[in-house]
Amino acid sequence: MYTEFINSILSYYPQVECILDIGANNGGFVLSLATQKLPSKRIVAIEFNYRTYLRLHFNLLYNFKQDVKIDIVNIAASSKDDYILTTDNYGSTGLNIFDNNTSNKSTYTVSSQSFDTIYENYFKTGIIDIFKIDIEGADYDLFYSGHIKNITNVRFIIIEIHDFKNHNKSNLIKRILSLGFELLISGNQISPDVFLFKNNKI
Repeated sequence: MYTEFINSILSYYPQVECILDIGANNGGFVLSLATQKLPSKRIVAIEFNYRTYLRLHFNLLYNFKQDVKIDIVNIAASSKDDYILTTDNYGSTGLNIFDNNTSNKSTYTVSSQSFDTIYENYFKTGIIDIFKIDIEGADYDLFYSGHIKNITNVRFIIIEIHDFKNHNKSNLIKRILSLGFELLISGNQISPDVFLFKNNKI
């Protein structure tokens, strides 16, 4: 799914050291990089769904060497730091932070954090070489918030974007461009809704 995107990134910047994966699911994206012995230093993988997070935790710790620092975190990415009441959907990959129909369902509370909080907690002042994000519509919430200033410390963004409720993906693409990025890949035959952006300043 991500082969073309990864190859494009490596053509510009082959020494990938640090990755932030929000909406990491079972870890497929990060594991696809592991076959190329990347990243060399740092992985932060974030998954909102607790049951999926448990599978992610096993997959990454089992497959990566000890010299790669890994944080695997069960939180939601959002526009602000808060808490979200969500349903236990038994590990489905389609869970999003806006699904608040909790009637007659088992529920639990998850911490939500803005991009800037995530960056400050896990990267401090460093560069994120690849920021991959797939969060089922919450990407609009994240990128349109006032807590996205540290996006300037990201070299590449791989993002899956869908039209969502009253949001149009073309507007989110324009928003990312306005933050100092250029669009390198606008989908492909396998993944028409996945986009690759490159930071023009680092």
